[in-house]
Amino acid sequence: MAGYKATTSTINLSIPTKTITVPVKSVFGWIIFHQNVGDGFDWYLRWSDYRNGFGDISSNFWLGLQPLHLLTSAQPYFNILLLLLGFTYLLTYLLMTTTTTFITTTSF
Repeated sequence: MAGYKATTSTINLSIPTKTITVPVKSVFGWIIFHQNVGDGFDWYLRWSDYRNGFGDISSNFWLGLQPLHLLTSAQPYFNILLLLLGFTYLLTYLLMTTTTTFITTTSF
């Protein structure tokens, strides 16, 4: 794919039932909810950090389980694209389309 370049933009995401917007990266309209860009970050954090989200969108980042739950449960269906990237190329991907009727939730 010579000459292919993904364009990344920062958007302010409105999360259902929340009064504030959350800045996230978007690539071709897909929301980046997790990003690991190096070995210098300690991912051993409290459960509340993973529930609420942490990091910086320009570096290591996790949107949070609660915001992800609110985003996906607000729609009758949604698509998830998981990309596993190497240093210079795409290693593998998975595209899933699902409905919220098959998702069971528990309190975080």
